[in-house]
Amino acid sequence: MGSLYICGTPIGNLEDSTYRLKKILGTVNLILCEDTRRAKKLFDYLQIDTPYESFFIGNEYKKNSKIISRIKSGESIALISDAGMPTISDPGSSLIEGAVKENIDIVVIPGPSSVVASFSITGFLSTEFTFYGFLEKQGVRRLKQVKEITRSKRPSIFYTSPQRLKRDLNEINDEGSSQEIVICRELTKMHETIYRGRASTLIKEFQQKDLKGEVTVVVNGATQAIVEEDDIIKASMILMKGSSSKKSIAKALSQVSQYSVNEIYFMIQDY
Repeated sequence: MGSLYICGTPIGNLEDSTYRLKKILGTVNLILCEDTRRAKKLFDYLQIDTPYESFFIGNEYKKNSKIISRIKSGESIALISDAGMPTISDPGSSLIEGAVKENIDIVVIPGPSSVVASFSITGFLSTEFTFYGFLEKQGVRRLKQVKEITRSKRPSIFYTSPQRLKRDLNEINDEGSSQEIVICRELTKMHETIYRGRASTLIKEFQQKDLKGEVTVVVNGATQAIVEEDDIIKASMILMKGSSSKKSIAKALSQVSQYSVNEIYFMIQDY
């Protein structure tokens, strides 16, 4: 029986390739790659002439049984993604699941990861984080994710596109986020750029920018509790029964929440 190799590849800079990666890719019988055109650039750089074929979200389930059969017959096969570690928001998990059931030897060849790389340069004082991959595009699940990110005590990391970044920041800001955010664009590449700031300031900064490339966002853990609007209203109703003015209520509650005096006054003006 052969082996299945899960190989990490550079996230941008081909010089981050390891000797072990070159050795494995040069000795296996077949390389499965997410995009054959992008993979060809890596193979040319490493001077690899191993046969390769596409393996992406659209065809992975169709190919799994055939790949496992080839490994069981004695061939060794390597799996790579376009960049970073396979199965991290990339295809491959179902193939590995099938290989485990068949008692196939699975070997990992560690490599770069934009998740770890981006978290390592934040300076956030935390030993743990939550990784979301790509956020949902819309709906209740997306709203739930954004709420979790703005309220979590641990940092949150997610992938996004330049086209979706402004929307992501606006929704995080709308949820009352005040924590530090680090945005990593084109990590390890020639035009690598790191942006730091709160959602409100980053929104203004990106208004005049037309971003391109791969983007990873790291949102620091919340340093203060996010107070829900319903709770503000409930507290205000209680205080109004005690004859407190709306202006004084708004001023007091602004001191213990993420809302300004004017925002709270607007919430309770009809009560």
